[in-house]
Amino acid sequence: MKTKSFFKKLSNEKGAVLVVALLILAALVIIGTTAYIHASTEVKISRNYKAEKQAFYDAEAGVEYIGKKLEQDLNAGNIDLTADQIALSYTTPGHFFFDPPAVLTSLGSNRFRFRVVGHADPDASRTIDVDIATRRKSVFEFGFFADGTVDLKASSGMYSYDSRITPNPTPADSTNMCDVGSNTEIIVRMDTLVDGDTALGEDVLGVDGIWTEVGVPIINGDKGTPVDRVDPDPLGARGGDLAN
Repeated sequence: MKTKSFFKKLSNEKGAVLVVALLILAALVIIGTTAYIHASTEVKISRNYKAEKQAFYDAEAGVEYIGKKLEQDLNAGNIDLTADQIALSYTTPGHFFFDPPAVLTSLGSNRFRFRVVGHADPDASRTIDVDIATRRKSVFEFGFFADGTVDLKASSGMYSYDSRITPNPTPADSTNMCDVGSNTEIIVRMDTLVDGDTALGEDVLGVDGIWTEVGVPIINGDKGTPVDRVDPDPLGARGGDLAN
């Protein structure tokens, strides 16, 4: 009788269904949790990727903006390129998110570097380092240029004109573009009038040109702006192809 009762108890499987159900539920919970974590991770990766791309785009926009500002200031003679570290004071325009460079660093050989950092929410940032090179002014950009000393006598006037003006133009018609340059020295005397900019290059030894005032001249543009040595013979008229 005891043996029969023992086998009867073993054959009772009423609790097996509950165990199987719990195992299935646990498996479903694990699968759901894994899927949620995976989806959440993918969303975060996608969000971070988007933010990083946005930060990069803002850094690129900053590079374009700073490049234009530098070009304007260099052309206007507002930046002195003789120092190793040139301080900059540009601000970020509205609707952009980038840190403008604080300095322009000289790399030598007329090359310079600046850095722009773009930002995007929440904490993405991208940095772009930009190397630029300044080009030498051409002798053709001057109304009057000499490799040696330019000595403008007292009460002399330097003007530029549009040749299409008829009858003959007068000083009042000057186009304000009569730039004067020298690789050596520019001397301006009492009541000298230059209706344009004046620029000083370098001699063959790399010595900067000299600006000398005698009396009070009238310069309507930039006064004595330092530039790189200007090639005084760009066409090769002295020992070059043109001379041959």
